[in-house]
Amino acid sequence: MALLHVMQFYAGTISSTTATNLYTVPAGDRIVLRTVSVQNQSSSAVVFTLALSGGPTIVLISTNPEGTSGDNFQWRPWIVLPAGAVLQGKVLTAHAVGVILSGSIYTI
Repeated sequence: MALLHVMQFYAGTISSTTATNLYTVPAGDRIVLRTVSVQNQSSSAVVFTLALSGGPTIVLISTNPEGTSGDNFQWRPWIVLPAGAVLQGKVLTAHAVGVILSGSIYTI
């Protein structure tokens, strides 16, 4: 029987224009990515990219400067990722965004 746990996969600030590993799905598990929250922490518009390592971009999120309308974004996908999948994040210009990734993990 599979065990299901709700968890936060990543919470932190991304300010690098180089892909940063945010979460690796452990061996023997699968995850369902259910929430991607991004909040701009800079005075400029920021584009955040969430992708799979060696794979496609999952989502590209553009936010307005901090303190203005549209400075945060929440997306509620339903994406199943297998063991070994690596979620990576980066910004297109060196400005900071706060990122939270959460969902469910299935132990098989």
